[in-house]
Amino acid sequence: MLQQRYNERNIRKYKARLMNAEALLEETNDPVLQRELLNDKSKMLIRAWQKRQRDLLVKKLYLKREYRRESPSKLAQDLGVSIELKRLQNNN
Repeated sequence: MLQQRYNERNIRKYKARLMNAEALLEETNDPVLQRELLNDKSKMLIRAWQKRQRDLLVKKLYLKREYRRESPSKLAQDLGVSIELKRLQNNN
């Protein structure tokens, strides 16, 4: 499970980096910066970490892939709410 969370963190990191690069690419007119942003290796790294995740889940069948944990925008919102809901349900 630790390896799965490690993979998810890296997928989130590179997805966030890609989103930032795409946003910056839309705003800039500097050709040098545009070239650097277009050559960003984030997409390649996202695919590599997702492959590691798939390979891990094939080896360890008891693990389940949670795509929401790989999204940089959804995790913070969803995780806190679901933890709080579980705590409240357990108290009742």
